[in-house]
Amino acid sequence: MMKNSLKQIIKFRMLDLILPCWRMSGRKLTYLSEDLHELHIEIPFKRINRGPHGYIYGGSLFSATDAIPAIQYFLILG
Repeated sequence: MMKNSLKQIIKFRMLDLILPCWRMSGRKLTYLSEDLHELHIEIPFKRINRGPHGYIYGGSLFSATDAIPAIQYFLILG
């Protein structure tokens, strides 16, 4: 069980590095539980995710969080 969980965490981390929508949103994956049921994301306020009114752009929020549930379900259920 532990070995399978470690493989899933490695897959999730690799997807974290590969997917351009996650890289360009400026977000950071700060915590990933061993069973992949919980993760924490930080989206720092930077120039690349600032909207026209000076707030964080909604598209950055969406792209940082949109694919996560689908990938979690895929890795957890197999």
